[in-house]
Amino acid sequence: MKTILSQSAPDGRTVVERGDILVFSGQGLKPAEEICAAARAAATAHGTPSAEILQQFSVHALEFMANIFPDYARAWQVEPASFRVAVPSAAPLPVGIELLPGRALFGSLILRCSVNVDPTESFHWVAADPFLRLARREAENAGLQAFANATTSPLHQLRRRMTRYLQKAGVRVIDRSPFDAFMEHFSRWMKENDDWRKRTKEYSFEFPPGATWIVFTDVVPHAVVKGGIALEQTVIVPRECMANASMAPAAVLERLAGCSLTA
Repeated sequence: MKTILSQSAPDGRTVVERGDILVFSGQGLKPAEEICAAARAAATAHGTPSAEILQQFSVHALEFMANIFPDYARAWQVEPASFRVAVPSAAPLPVGIELLPGRALFGSLILRCSVNVDPTESFHWVAADPFLRLARREAENAGLQAFANATTSPLHQLRRRMTRYLQKAGVRVIDRSPFDAFMEHFSRWMKENDDWRKRTKEYSFEFPPGATWIVFTDVVPHAVVKGGIALEQTVIVPRECMANASMAPAAVLERLAGCSLTA
């Protein structure tokens, strides 16, 4: 795993799908100064930038991302822009898969563009091997087969039918696939498994002030070690839009499980 400077990246999709991080330094996304200033002021006041400021950033970020990933942009689902202030931790944070809490993706992927708007502090990440290598080694140990077996369970099928019925009736419930359930479990397993953390290889990354980086957060398990202030734009990318859909976490897990996990 490595960072790939944008000048040397032949195809942005290829870079992020294989589990590398696409990084832009001088020529990256540059939010207007008033957006950066508002983000810094919000961090100082222990608040968040206004919805208007975040919307302005979102417009710039989506245009920037669409120029790099036009094939993704045709079908991606846009999430609200967000704001991150890295809080120093006394103990190393465990590496995990960064998902969207309370969301079911049915095999789609989470692509995030982050900009370090802090004038002095770098963001420091630690990451594990990309999902393809990680799952081949650890998915079975983490209990993938139990989630695969659930796909044919009468109880599981009844639960899915009831969930869809309630959704049609206007009840707010989440219809989660076995893939979604396993990904949430897998991330928690990684964070809580001391044996795995001791034997896994870790990689360190630094994103200096002004840097822009783009990564599939569910392909690259990571933790933020320390940092400053960042603005983030997340989009949900259907795996059908990928240059190589076989690299999607859902596809990787389905090959290992021998069955569909998203139906």
